[in-house]
Amino acid sequence: MQSNANFKIPQTVIDTLSGVKPLVFSAKSKVLDILKDMRKLKRGASSIVDHQKHLIGMVTEKEIMYRVFSGPMDWVEGLDGIIENSPEKLSAWDVMISNPKVLNPYDDIDDALELMKSYGYRYMPVITNNQKVAGIVDYYDLYEHVEAKTRDMIDFKDSLISYFGYPELYGGAGGYKLPCR
Repeated sequence: MQSNANFKIPQTVIDTLSGVKPLVFSAKSKVLDILKDMRKLKRGASSIVDHQKHLIGMVTEKEIMYRVFSGPMDWVEGLDGIIENSPEKLSAWDVMISNPKVLNPYDDIDDALELMKSYGYRYMPVITNNQKVAGIVDYYDLYEHVEAKTRDMIDFKDSLISYFGYPELYGGAGGYKLPCR
């Protein structure tokens, strides 16, 4: 498998977000509207910001499901809880993860992936130096980038081995004469 020389493998978190507009809502936004936008854009998380556009929380599909369907185990009481906590009635404030841990746009992808793994997070917001939301990274997206980088390094190693591993007709590996012993 040859790597594409024109394709630059992302090295930092911001490289993985290029061309992706952050999905941002206010704390008053209705959960149903958030879910519709997340589904339309095929995202599993969105940022919640204050009036200055600074991150105050994050909403994930999993957290919404947990907040809507958590409650008493008795199924009758459980249905009442679902009706009471329906997405139509809930705002982002009701379901957000407050003050989530964040990544810097220039964090190395390998380091970001390790941090997310150690915390057990699937999503992490990326915040710029001026405290604005650059986006949210997904653990599996970062993993794919690390995997691509690893494949590229293996391809490079294989090409070096191929180049230096086979003697040339005029003696010497890869076109270089080996010193005589």
